[in-house]
Amino acid sequence: MSSEYNLNPPTVSLFSEKLLLKILCEHNGFNHFFRSHGWSDDTLAYALGLNNEWDNQESISSVKLLLQKRYQEIKKCPFSVPSELEIAYQNINKLTQYIELNEVEKAIFTLVFHLKHEEIIENGFNFLGSVNITSAIGWISKLCSLDKSAVKLALAKNQKLKTYGLIEQSRHNTDLEGYLEWGDTLDFDEFLNEPLTEKSLLARCLIPAAEPHLTLADFEHIQSMQQMMLNYLRQAVDTHKKG
Repeated sequence: MSSEYNLNPPTVSLFSEKLLLKILCEHNGFNHFFRSHGWSDDTLAYALGLNNEWDNQESISSVKLLLQKRYQEIKKCPFSVPSELEIAYQNINKLTQYIELNEVEKAIFTLVFHLKHEEIIENGFNFLGSVNITSAIGWISKLCSLDKSAVKLALAKNQKLKTYGLIEQSRHNTDLEGYLEWGDTLDFDEFLNEPLTEKSLLARCLIPAAEPHLTLADFEHIQSMQQMMLNYLRQAVDTHKKG
C-alpha cells in the first residue's frame, strides 16, 4: 500500500468504530459501501477517518485494505471509555446493578445507548438490508457476539429491557435500529450527563400512589364488625400470620 494512505483519527468511539468496521469487513458491508466510482457514504467515510481525495475508483482497493488493517488492529482491543461518556458508562453499570440486568441485557442496552448517541451507526446498519424480528435477533447476536437464544429472550416483552421501558421497538419497522430504540423511562441527556441514583431511577419507573384518605368510619355497614376485625389484624401482625 502506498504511504500516502493514512487514516485520520475516527470521529466515533472505539465501540462504534469496531461495530462499523465489523459490518464492512465481516458482513459484506464493503459491497454496499464501495461503488464503481468510490464510496457511497461520505458521512460514514469521514467518521472512519477516510480522506475525500480517496473517493475515486483508483483508491478503492487501497482504502479497503486500509480499513481491513485498522479492523484487525482494534477488533480485540479492550474498550476505553472516552471522557465524554464516563458518566454514561457509570450509569450503565449502576443500572445493571439496580435492576440486576444480565450480561446480554447489559450488552444490548449498551448498543442502544451508542446507537442513540452516535447515529452514524445507522449508516452501517443500512448495509444489512431489511430485517424482521427474527433476522434482527440474528444480527444483534452476530454484531455483539452474543448467544442468539439469549438475545431473543432479552428482547421479549416480559423481560426487563422492555418492561422497565429502557428500550422500545418501532411498529412496522424494517430497519435494525427500529428494534433498538431508546425507551421513555430514562431521559437520554440526563443519562449522558448526570449520575444515576436508585432514587432517581425509582422516580422514573414508578407512579407514586395517592395518599390514603379513607378510614374505617367511612364504612358504616361494617361498624358492628370493626372491633373484631381490629383484634384479628392486631393478632395477625403480632404472630406474623399469613392469609
